[in-house]
Amino acid sequence: MASLDNISEKKIQHDTLMKYKVLFESSRDAIMTLEPPTWNFTSGNPATIEMFRAKNEKEFISYTPGDLSPEKQPDGRASDEKAKEMIETAMDKGSHFFDWTHKRINGEEFPANVLLTRVDLGTKAFLQATVRDITEQKKYEAKITESEEKYRALFEASADGILIADIETKKFKFANPAICRMLGYSQDELCQMSIADIHPKKDLPYVISEFEAQAKKEKILAEKIPCLRKDGSIFYTDINTTQITLNGHQCNVGLFRDITGRQKAEEELRIKNKDLELFNKLSVDRELKMMELKNKITELEERITHS
Repeated sequence: MASLDNISEKKIQHDTLMKYKVLFESSRDAIMTLEPPTWNFTSGNPATIEMFRAKNEKEFISYTPGDLSPEKQPDGRASDEKAKEMIETAMDKGSHFFDWTHKRINGEEFPANVLLTRVDLGTKAFLQATVRDITEQKKYEAKITESEEKYRALFEASADGILIADIETKKFKFANPAICRMLGYSQDELCQMSIADIHPKKDLPYVISEFEAQAKKEKILAEKIPCLRKDGSIFYTDINTTQITLNGHQCNVGLFRDITGRQKAEEELRIKNKDLELFNKLSVDRELKMMELKNKITELEERITHS
């Protein structure tokens, strides 16, 4: 019976190894094994051979983990020293996931995610390393960071005030320095406020209807919108809007242009035009009276002549 049990156990182990080998060989992820005490590579699947630019598995396992890493990692630590720590952590906890900079056989460095997993096979324990080249991911992240920095610079430097408001709650998410200067609030204060807090109460129905029309994309520009400063004074703005999605929430991005100077100039022009109209009316009236007087004088002269 003991012999039959041994045979069954060996068959199970054999079947397990065969399944593992199929997964190992067919995986699109680079999978390799490392064994104590040297922790050198003992195998590498086809994806590993391709990733590290080796000719075959034999060439790959001729290199040590140190050979396929730069001298130092991005955090400044020596690769050999840090690799030892990562291995000890994986052996102690059973697995360990971390970022790593690897080096291909041709000397090209690349960023990677590494998952070290402890494998216990009978009395033998070794590590399986699953490595993913994240070069494209890092490039994408760098582009996103660059775009964020560019738009943040534009946001911060804009002469127009910018407020980003959640369409549903009408609460502010972001405020740039220009709108803070316009309204007299800090960025932190504005981000605790909503539309109702920066417009006169009597004008709120009109302001909200304009906001909602812009949210529905029925209009882009809302003109001569009254705004209420922290000190209680009122000024007028034209607000251009566009829509963005932030954390799954639709938001209006409002660009506030203070038109106080323009309105003042328009009012001065209106008054001057009114004065000019009055002057023209008086001039015309005077001219008519002069003509009437002249006609009366002429009529009187004719009467005297014929008397």
